[in-house]
Amino acid sequence: MTVERSSLLGTWVRSGEEDGPEEQVYRRPDYSFPPARGRESFELAEDGTLVDRGPGPTDAPTESAGEWELGESSLILRSLAGERSLEVVSAEPDRLVVRVR
Repeated sequence: MTVERSSLLGTWVRSGEEDGPEEQVYRRPDYSFPPARGRESFELAEDGTLVDRGPGPTDAPTESAGEWELGESSLILRSLAGERSLEVVSAEPDRLVVRVR
């Protein structure tokens, strides 16, 4: 699957309610999420910078800066929180589905 870099730009918030056994679903921040104690999210900028966000140990949000790159079908996120390799299953304007490698 070929993914256009421009289609991934912006902020993506994890929609754990939609996750499957092997897939994770991310939505845009304006999606109507049900209440949650905290959600993972990441922001991808055109210049390759990344802001990786998640709930912290006391439910206060944490934020790590980093970088990202897009391979043939993988999205690599590198921040102080660690490195993740995500296989892009589908990328729509308002829904991103990935498999964690």
